[in-house]
Amino acid sequence: MQEPLEPNYLIDKNSKKNRNYMGKFWKNAEITNGRLAMIGFFALIINYGFFGWIIPGFI
Repeated sequence: MQEPLEPNYLIDKNSKKNRNYMGKFWKNAEITNGRLAMIGFFALIINYGFFGWIIPGFI
């Protein structure tokens, strides 16, 4: 059987570098999420303009 991991298994000489990378990861994730939300909102506006429905097939 394997020994369970210690709680501080991530703390090493590269932990500051890992934290910096994860900070960039979350910033990029939030930017991407915002951009995709704006694309969806734009698609909703275009769909409403063309067809008069917000969600096609539903009243």
